Amino acid sequence: MQDRWAQITRDPRRSIYVNGFDPLPAYAIIESSAMVMSKSREGFQILEHTADAGVTAYGQDLGQAFANAAAGLFSLIIDLDRVRESLRRDIVITAPGIESLLVEWLNELIYIFDVDNLLFKRFEIAHIDSTSLRARCYGERVDLSRHRLKTGVKAATYHLLKVERHNSGYRAQVIFDI
Repeated sequence: MQDRWAQITRDPRRSIYVNGFDPLPAYAIIESSAMVMSKSREGFQILEHTADAGVTAYGQDLGQAFANAAAGLFSLIIDLDRVRESLRRDIVITAPGIESLLVEWLNELIYIFDVDNLLFKRFEIAHIDSTSLRARCYGERVDLSRHRLKTGVKAATYHLLKVERHNSGYRAQVIFDI
């Protein structure tokens, strides 16, 4: 199956366009010389950071940005095209604010992967506000005969964490400890 990587283009003013979103200055995505953009897939970009990795996720609404951040997380762990949707898991998260909610959401997914050996590839956000999230995640158990795990992700961090609204939707950035 052919990868469907989103096209990233630069304009003469050195802005970056991703998936039709308004141009963001290059420095808005790459916060320091230690962080470099890597591959981009529809809805998110993988960021390589000194000893860590990160994701910048986009969405027309907050739920879509959080779902794309979760897909970005699992794309660090596994090739998403190899994950089947044979089971589902409902998740409810609360946190004191929207950025904390993103970290708690992603850390809950990492916990489920570590403890229950579940891989997810699709995420439906049924409800989201500034302090709570309710989602349904689709995936399957790790099958080492079919799945080649790529990167061990320890946790989502607060380093360079952002959840921002733009004219064309939302952008969420998170760095993972790997």
